[in-house]
Amino acid sequence: MLSKEEKDKVKEMYSKGVNITQIAKELKVSRQTVHKIVKQQEQPTKNNVSPSKPNTSDIENDEDVVKLKKQIRMQDLKNELVKKKEEHYDIEERRELWENLEENWYEVESMLSEATSRGKYKKEHCKHKDADSYCLYWRWDKEYLGMRWSLDGNGNKKWHEKPSPFKCAFCHGYESE
Repeated sequence: MLSKEEKDKVKEMYSKGVNITQIAKELKVSRQTVHKIVKQQEQPTKNNVSPSKPNTSDIENDEDVVKLKKQIRMQDLKNELVKKKEEHYDIEERRELWENLEENWYEVESMLSEATSRGKYKKEHCKHKDADSYCLYWRWDKEYLGMRWSLDGNGNKKWHEKPSPFKCAFCHGYESE
């Protein structure tokens, strides 16, 4: 059993950052003893509740706390409502886009047909293609499915693709053979 002075010394050393093992060695006591004293210092009362702390049930029933909780709940409900309205707006917007697409499908279909037709012509008559119809105008630094490579002027490997007529329709690099 340690004297009051020794216990005070343990508390003082621990508060200065000395670890439990070093304190035990210096005072020639077990680590468990030092640990118990340190724990008593950290837990001043038996129930681990400081006498100055108010009872939590008193806090829960406090009028200001109840008002604050209601305000927080109302704000949460408002945020949820805004989110639901945004989701509803997105659904309505998508429905409207779909209806417009259905109404204008003939125009969309004719534009796609025209682009494909022009693209086929451009693909057949473009001077930026090799014998196997790989595009030499557009080059990539890495390979994608269906590509092959060639070397550029600096000896770097560049990748070329066999484009679709649709892609050729919108190519600004087209030059007739």
